[in-house]
Amino acid sequence: MNKMKLVNKLKQKKYREEFGLFIVEGRRLCDEARQSGAEILFELTVEELGEKEFKRLSEVETPQGMLMVVKRPPLQPLDRNGLIPVLDGLQEPGNVGGIIRTAAAIGCRHIIVLEDTVDPFNPKAVRASMGGIFKVNIISMLRAELLTSGLPLTAAALDGVPYDRFEFDEPTALIFGSEAHGVDRSIMEVARRVSIPMVAMESLNVNVAAGVLMYEWRRRSNA
Repeated sequence: MNKMKLVNKLKQKKYREEFGLFIVEGRRLCDEARQSGAEILFELTVEELGEKEFKRLSEVETPQGMLMVVKRPPLQPLDRNGLIPVLDGLQEPGNVGGIIRTAAAIGCRHIIVLEDTVDPFNPKAVRASMGGIFKVNIISMLRAELLTSGLPLTAAALDGVPYDRFEFDEPTALIFGSEAHGVDRSIMEVARRVSIPMVAMESLNVNVAAGVLMYEWRRRSNA
């Protein structure tokens, strides 16, 4: 298949899943892909294609003139240690990528992605992860599987115990719900609940909330 045609196909989730490939764009992210040992199928540059053709492929306003098609990393088994962020129905790629970035920063080995969550290998999510996508094992799972996994479940919720008084489990499956609806009811019925105290606002962006709670978990684990 023509390289440019393949890149355009990979902008859609069904083809990313069918081919087991995703797009990495930008010089820094391409460097991260190389350093991670990712299997790179091919690379395209503005020098090779010309500015006009490269802009047609790019999904950013100011392209950096480099993109790669990379194989999805092989799935690793869940080792059930430490903090395991769980994304439940998140729809904004920037939030998904941002949480992956933070999870990688604090040393999480795995992230569980439940149904209805935007594809973590969406180009926008990949860019927002800032290379974190190469450092964390992404595991797709159904809610029903999570509920029968035996993992201790903790849901981020507005009506939970404030995080400074919450006792985290070991391991902790820390669940962040969709931007509009929060954590699914089937999970909320069985999970412990943790919250972030606020003075003037009702809620935080899920990416920010995830960062606060994940770093609180890290602080406790290192205390």
